[in-house]
Amino acid sequence: MSLYGLQPFQRFELEGLPAWCHLAFNDEYVTSDEEAVNEIEAAFQKTLQTRNLPRFVSIYIDHSRGILAHNGRNPLVYEILCEALARLVFYYLFITRRGRSSLADEHSSILTWILDEELLRYARNLAGDLERTGERASDYYPLTVDRPLSEWVREHVRPPIEAYVGSRAVAPHAHLRVVTTELYGHTWDHRYADHPFGDFHWDELCYSIPLIIYLDDVETTDGPYSYVEGSDKLPQNLTVRAFTQAITCKLLPGERIDDSHREAIAALPRIFRGGERVGSHLDRRVFENADVRYKTGVAGTAILADGFSLVHSGGHPSAGRRRALFVAHRYPRKKVLDGATRAARIWFRSRVRQIQSSDRVPLHRGGEQLGR
Repeated sequence: MSLYGLQPFQRFELEGLPAWCHLAFNDEYVTSDEEAVNEIEAAFQKTLQTRNLPRFVSIYIDHSRGILAHNGRNPLVYEILCEALARLVFYYLFITRRGRSSLADEHSSILTWILDEELLRYARNLAGDLERTGERASDYYPLTVDRPLSEWVREHVRPPIEAYVGSRAVAPHAHLRVVTTELYGHTWDHRYADHPFGDFHWDELCYSIPLIIYLDDVETTDGPYSYVEGSDKLPQNLTVRAFTQAITCKLLPGERIDDSHREAIAALPRIFRGGERVGSHLDRRVFENADVRYKTGVAGTAILADGFSLVHSGGHPSAGRRRALFVAHRYPRKKVLDGATRAARIWFRSRVRQIQSSDRVPLHRGGEQLGR
């Protein structure tokens, strides 16, 4: 038995990776657990067509009881199963309400523009102030004050986003990022310890659709936005994605994956092995065999991408600096979806009572809602 519907960036073979191979892995009940996950995923894919979400939730809870029983009522397994259901409900509500299947068309994985440099003037001035004070990024960029750029975003960026998500995108907010190798290289070097693709990842939210605007020319050494062309169109096993999200984003969070994280994941059932930071969970050959692209460009190059579906890296300079403006929108519909995920967690706990509340694993507070 093996898991069905995995795309290349979900085929985690951690036992063979240098940073993982010394660990003792839990290989008990592999066949029965994988059978359960395959049935859950088949039910989820069917639900996307039939729209019978209550039926899927019932199937998921039945299989969760079995998985939990196989694994000795492990409290961490319980929390993963609970959180994964919440995220599957979120995926379902997003997918069944979006306007189209991908942000970009079949010819590309990103949308791009080149802005007139006059539109960058205000952002460049503030970026210069950041450099003089030695700060890495601003907490907030007053996009509403920068009226010409704000109008450009409203006219060019909002329409494709709304066409994709199928609902309104409002209140764009922004921040500047100014990074230099000299000052900050030590903060990201660990991500590339195993291979140069170590920072590639998926974003947590279905609504993670950032706009990135280069304030200067960006060459290959300046940390260009990089991505795997076509990965946004690859079908995913969304049950496995929900498991890896539950582990990476809520239960074992942190910028740095260390041995404590690896030991915790190795001790879990095989169906839970992996992570959203796919670059640190996959062999370099997976990327070398893929169409990895580095988006270099002149000042004013703007990139819009679906961070949830596209395997990507924001980029870190290997020499020099990179100054960029990041713009994101807010989505009123997301509040409804957040409410549904809270209800899913409550329902799971009410239906699956295999462990006492005092035994539960503390959750990462920052993930109480799927995003902030």
